[in-house]
Amino acid sequence: MKLIKLTKKYQTEYLEMLDGWGKLENYKEQAPFPLRFDTNDFDAFIQVIEDLELNPRFDFVPSSTYCLMNEEGKFVAISNLRHYLNDDLKIMGGHIGYGTRADMRQKGYASKILELTLLEAKKIGILEVMITYTSENIGSNKTILNNKGELFEQNDVNGRLTNKYWIKNE
Repeated sequence: MKLIKLTKKYQTEYLEMLDGWGKLENYKEQAPFPLRFDTNDFDAFIQVIEDLELNPRFDFVPSSTYCLMNEEGKFVAISNLRHYLNDDLKIMGGHIGYGTRADMRQKGYASKILELTLLEAKKIGILEVMITYTSENIGSNKTILNNKGELFEQNDVNGRLTNKYWIKNE
């Protein structure tokens, strides 16, 4: 398995991931937020992803988007690494958001993409990583704990109990 930075080169793999995901659930309601972007014009989509890394809109922080490619060459998960936290991300979102294709869950892919995204965070100097997920998302909470996450606090965010974790990334 390997972590791939999302670029135009991987259009087929990315769209196949979305297609497989979309057959089982609405991926646009899942984390991370790049899943919500329109991919009908893939070049424009990639431009948005690149702009988010180099020159984000006023309401975003710089971020990098990655996909996990499995041994068969399929994208099975996606992550988004925020390079620093603004006030909103300190409440909900944190440094890393990730998601696993619905038909590929419970195979260790979530833990792997988080593990590899943590390495990318370390490369840019993020040594304490915050991750948040709603408390009812048992799978993500287990994934964070598997990657040495420590529950820091629980808050009500828009009527949903949200767990806030810190991971020492040294």
